[in-house]
Amino acid sequence: MDNKNNNNIDEEYKFQDSTESTSNFSSIANNKDFASTFFEKTRRRHIFLLLLMLAVSLGIYKVVSQLMHRVSASKSVTAKIQKSTTVVKPTALQMNNAIMNRLNQIEHQQHEFQSQIQGVDSEFNNLKSTLADYHSRLLSLDEQTQQLQTQQDTFLQKQKDEEMKRIQEKKLAPKPIYYVRAIIPGRVWLSLQDGSTLTLGLGDKLTGYGVITAINPEQGTISLSSGAVIGYNPDDR
Repeated sequence: MDNKNNNNIDEEYKFQDSTESTSNFSSIANNKDFASTFFEKTRRRHIFLLLLMLAVSLGIYKVVSQLMHRVSASKSVTAKIQKSTTVVKPTALQMNNAIMNRLNQIEHQQHEFQSQIQGVDSEFNNLKSTLADYHSRLLSLDEQTQQLQTQQDTFLQKQKDEEMKRIQEKKLAPKPIYYVRAIIPGRVWLSLQDGSTLTLGLGDKLTGYGVITAINPEQGTISLSSGAVIGYNPDDR
């Protein structure tokens, strides 16, 4: 009877441990989607082991009950037919030995189940450690990604500011002033204030003024698509 109570206590203890392991496993699976499939298979295996232990315990109970019933029936028959004690004692001894052997087998099976459960718990702990390591790496990668994103945004903003500055400088820069230096039909020589010259023909483009649309040697002027008209320098006349 004491052995039966002890077995029940051990089974309750194992069942609680298994339940806690399953709860821990469910918590891990909810936090890590990519390990949910493995967790589900392991949890089913754990539940299968618990059901198997319950089935074995029920089988033990039935075997012990049958053996005890046989012992009681044997004693009753022995009392009725008044057999000698030399015949009864070996039969009872054999039954007791059978019971002890069966209990030893059950105890051995329970030790094996306990070892398997400990192995599963060890796998859970290893998986939990691995997931924690992956989580730490993901946090590090996320931090590095944010740093790179910040650097990229800073670089792009700097380029944008420099481009806007160049555009603004172009807008603020005054247009160069050209004067006609010499002119013939279809060609003109222009000079700048710094003394440099350039030669253009009809249809050529002049920076800041557009395309030359007309060259008038008689008047000494050229007309451009922007509407500007360039002639001789008043100081040259």
